[in-house]
Amino acid sequence: MEVLAFHTQSLPLDTKTSAFDLNILRWEHWRYDDQDGTPGAVGVVLKVQEDGIVVEAQKQQHSIQKYHTESSNLPPLGTRVRRGIAWDKSQQDCDGPGTIVGHNESRSQVCIEWDLTGQRNFYYFNDMERSEVVVVEEPRVLQPYELIVTGCCVKRGKSWMYGNDNDTPDAIGVVLSVREDGMVLVRWPNKSKNYYRYGADGYFDLEICSPHEDQTLLGASNHFTPKM
Repeated sequence: MEVLAFHTQSLPLDTKTSAFDLNILRWEHWRYDDQDGTPGAVGVVLKVQEDGIVVEAQKQQHSIQKYHTESSNLPPLGTRVRRGIAWDKSQQDCDGPGTIVGHNESRSQVCIEWDLTGQRNFYYFNDMERSEVVVVEEPRVLQPYELIVTGCCVKRGKSWMYGNDNDTPDAIGVVLSVREDGMVLVRWPNKSKNYYRYGADGYFDLEICSPHEDQTLLGASNHFTPKM
């Protein structure tokens, strides 16, 4: 484990005393090069100043990929969300929706990538009164300059060569991350996850779904019920 020494944005004063062991990611004002290893790397708070500034964090050996193990007590990966009743994170979401891309069951947290910023962070998801985010039926909308992004619903494409990797030919999955080399990580309804080509080497293993197909999947996600 590598220990990092860097400053981040101030933590709220009512949060700093319980900040130790919190998961953190680089945010929009990050200016410390690759101290954290890579974008998406997850750190754990070790030391907080009196003014709420995080001055020391420990880099975990795994990035956000570690949190792709799903919990039945949290909404499925790929679920669409917006800020909830207990939201106190200012404009981290820019008032827009996002996609759940990771779970941290031990802290009842979901990792969300926000549509309007592309940034990721962890938020509490529990009962409605204390939840920082809520599930919504709101498809990811591609901008004219975007090819594919996190939150897009996809199905098998013309270059598909993975058999029943996605369970059935008509299964609809959700993109959890997009790499610069044209590989995208998809989560299918059977909970399997894998990387597929979307432009890599000229191949398209996936096809982006129509808005109607998106609503079919999002409607199912919206009926999430935690197991007691």
